[in-house]
Amino acid sequence: MSLFDGQPRSTDAIVDSRFLLLSITRAAFVELMEADNDLAYKVLSAMVRILSERLRTSNEQLWSVTVMAVF
Repeated sequence: MSLFDGQPRSTDAIVDSRFLLLSITRAAFVELMEADNDLAYKVLSAMVRILSERLRTSNEQLWSVTVMAVF
């Protein structure tokens, strides 16, 4: 999210196996998006899909907690 809004990261990641970490600064990301419209579309589309899935999951979890609190 900080890549989009410039705010500090909201959490850390913990993994339990080997992984490859890619890192990009906000400035480099913006430059890349401006340089290649097709890539920008693909990257932003994938990120919107991921963030939408996460928001939907959070909403479902919040709904479950709210319903449980009523009973």
